[in-house]
Amino acid sequence: MNKFFLFIIILFLFCNKQKKQEIKSDLPEVLIRFENLFLDHDYTKQENHYQEIFPGIYWSKREIPNFHEKFSNEINSQAINLIVIDMKQRQLKVGILGDDNKIQSLAKTSEIALEKNALVAVNGGFFSPPHFSYSHTIINGKVISYNSRERGVLGITGAHDFIIKKILPKQSMSDVKYAIGGWGILMREGIPVFQKNDSIPTALNETAYERHPRTIVGYSKDKQYFYFLTIDGRQAGYSLGLGLNDAAELVRILGFYEALNLDGGGSTTLYIKGKGIVNSPSDVNGEREILSILYAI
Repeated sequence: MNKFFLFIIILFLFCNKQKKQEIKSDLPEVLIRFENLFLDHDYTKQENHYQEIFPGIYWSKREIPNFHEKFSNEINSQAINLIVIDMKQRQLKVGILGDDNKIQSLAKTSEIALEKNALVAVNGGFFSPPHFSYSHTIINGKVISYNSRERGVLGITGAHDFIIKKILPKQSMSDVKYAIGGWGILMREGIPVFQKNDSIPTALNETAYERHPRTIVGYSKDKQYFYFLTIDGRQAGYSLGLGLNDAAELVRILGFYEALNLDGGGSTTLYIKGKGIVNSPSDVNGEREILSILYAI
C-alpha cells in the first residue's frame, strides 16, 4: 500500500512538472522561445511567466540567476523583460513630450507614455540635456532630428511594415511615417551582425562590449510581431546587463529577424499602462528623463 501511494505521489509530481513546462503552442514563436529558454532554472517565484496584458500584447519577465551559463563560463544574474506586439491588432508610433512637431524638453518615459495614451512604451533615441537629439527622429512624416553620425534607424512605413537600416547624418528616409534612431544593428535577416564601428570614438565603442542596461527593438520575418526587449544592468546581485555582442546572441536565440539597439544605460525603461515602469532603471534616482519613446496603441 505504501509503495502504491509513493507511486501516485511520484506520478503526480512528474505530471505537475510537465504541466508547468507546457507552453501554449498558439503563442508567438519568440514568446515560446523566451519561455522555454531558461526552464532549467528554478522559477518557483514566477509561476506566471507571460501575460496577455492587452489584446494583441504579451509581456514576460525573467530574473535569471545563472544567465551567462548560456553564453560563457562567467556566471551572473540578469533581469529581462520582453513585450510581443501583434501588429495585426496594434499600431506603433514615436513620441516626444508635448507638440510632436518640435523637441522642447526632456521627460520621463512614463510621462510621455501617459500623455500619448500608450499601452506599452520603451525609451527611444540618444540625446544630451537640455534637449539635444543625436538620433534620427520622424513623427507623422516630419523629420524632428537627424543622426549625429552613421547609426542604425528603425523606420515605420505602414501599419505592418518596418525597416531597420543604417543612415548617414542628414540622410533622408522616404515613405517613412515614424522613425527612431539607435546605435548598432544587432540582427539582419536572422543573422547577428553587430560589430565595432571605427567611425565611433574608441571609448564609446568599448562600452558596446561592456555590461550595461539595454533597450532593444525588433520584429519577426513576416512582420506580424514587433518586440520590445529591456535588459536591466549595473545592479550587482540583481542584474548586470549585457554587452551588445551577447545581446545580439540573445535575440538570435529568441528568433528576432531584425533588431536594433536603442539608447540604454540609465535611460532603459519599459512602461505598461496601469502598471507604470516594470523594469528596474539603473539610475540612483530611478526613472531618468529622456527625449523620445517608441510606443504601441
